[in-house]
Amino acid sequence: MDDVTLASLLVSRICHDLAAPAGAVNNGLELLRDEMPEGADFASMDLLEFSAGETLNRLMFFRLAFGAAGGLGVKIPVAEAKSAAQKFFQGRKVGLDWPADTPPDLPQPVIKLLMNMILLVAESLPRGGDVELEISSDALKVTGAGVGATLAPDRQAALQGKAPDNQISAHVIQAFYAGELARNTGISVEIEGDGTSFVSLRAALELS
Repeated sequence: MDDVTLASLLVSRICHDLAAPAGAVNNGLELLRDEMPEGADFASMDLLEFSAGETLNRLMFFRLAFGAAGGLGVKIPVAEAKSAAQKFFQGRKVGLDWPADTPPDLPQPVIKLLMNMILLVAESLPRGGDVELEISSDALKVTGAGVGATLAPDRQAALQGKAPDNQISAHVIQAFYAGELARNTGISVEIEGDGTSFVSLRAALELS
């Protein structure tokens, strides 16, 4: 078993174990709200419900990005990935433009790579901005536009597999994982950008 597969299975286990209690908290808060007296201050309740929902949304996104969602070697509906990504970015300073015209499903490693590309580009927009996707059976392209948009050199090196082992830290591990995932799938990821206003990642696909 390769390292990427092992990591995916571990993440799936963690997401599964955390989703149940997070969902239970959310359900409990709904019941508690129904029992509160009329006119009560719901500010604290709103904050707790938001946090519980945010936790579930993150787990859903991370399950697809890093886990073994649906089982290894399967195809994942693109609509499922879209829903998870939209909920993940809801209320954030980064907007997500997901095209309506896409393949109905894609192999699990391709969906995982797409989610990682989205996360990398979104985190390259320090002042917020917009992330635009192009998804086809031939290629994935994720472009972020915003003030100061740039993929840091250490993340670029990690993504391209050029960073020494002693420079792989928590700061760049997601970029390194995305690169390993792409290489294990036989996909190369190209990086473009002007260092000030946009950054783009493109992966050419060869799907049968």
